Amino acid sequence: MISSAREEFFEALEGYRAACSRFDYVEPDLVDAAALEVTAAWLRLRAAIRKAKEEDGHDSGRT
Repeated sequence: MISSAREEFFEALEGYRAACSRFDYVEPDLVDAAALEVTAAWLRLRAAIRKAKEEDGHDSGRT
């Protein structure tokens, strides 16, 4: 579960890098969309890590 979420995050990050690295013109809408995908993938990765810790009995202590 974590590995697939991690892979999804890095794929989204690569998409963001690609959107930002165009030499001719950076389209703000594409960069914004890519940034949102990175954020969503990061949140899913964090949720997967948190769930795995809870399943292993390691509560982070946060409420």
